[in-house]
Amino acid sequence: MRPHLLLCLLLTLPGLAGADVLPPDLAAIYLKARENPKSYDRADQFCDGRSIGTPCEIPGNPFEGGGSGHCAQEVNTASRSLDARCKLDDPPSLERQLPEGGFQVSKDLCDMASKNPDLANNLRSMDVSCEPAAAIPDRFCQGRKPGDACQVQLGQGGRNLSFSGRCTEETQERRFYMYGNRYKQRQVLLCQPEHPVIRDYRRSSPPGWLKKLFE
Repeated sequence: MRPHLLLCLLLTLPGLAGADVLPPDLAAIYLKARENPKSYDRADQFCDGRSIGTPCEIPGNPFEGGGSGHCAQEVNTASRSLDARCKLDDPPSLERQLPEGGFQVSKDLCDMASKNPDLANNLRSMDVSCEPAAAIPDRFCQGRKPGDACQVQLGQGGRNLSFSGRCTEETQERRFYMYGNRYKQRQVLLCQPEHPVIRDYRRSSPPGWLKKLFE
C-alpha cells in the first residue's frame, strides 16, 4: 500500500470527523474502489459474476426489497470487503415517523454523569436516558405488540402502495462522541415484511471478456 495515497484518501473521504480514524485495511479497500471502479471481491446472489453497471432483478415486492436495479460497487465497512450488490433503480420511500430520542446510554457514562453536573446536562440535552425504556412503535405499529399484523403505506414512482407485514421489535444503535466514541441504543417496534429479501454474499469477481459478450 502506498502511504502517500492512503494519506490523500484519508483527507478526501467524506463523512470523517476529526475524532474518526480510518483503519488502514478499510482505507486500502476505499483506495481499491477508487482506482478500480469496476472491481469487486464479493457479490450478492443477484450480481454474482456480473459486471458493475449491468441490470439485475430482485424477486419480491417493493416492501420486501424486490424490484429492478443494476449491479453497483459498494465498500462494506462491516465485512471489510468490496462488494457488488444489486441496487434498486427506484427504491420505495417509507416514512415511519419515529421520534429522534428514546435512546439509552451506557452505565459507565451514567455513573460519570452522576458526579458531573455539566455532563448530566449534556445528556439531558441529547434526550437520552440511563434507564431502559419501552419499545418505540412506528406509525404502523401504534397500539400493537410484537407479532401483530400491520399494514404499511409507501411511495414509489409517484404511486402510493400498501403491503401487509408484522410488528417486529428491533434494537437501533447510534454512535456519538463523548469522552471517546460511544454508542446509544433503543428498542423500536417496526412493521416489517414477513419475507424480506435476504442477500447472500459470496466470493466473486467480474466476468472475463468472453462472458461480457453475453451479458
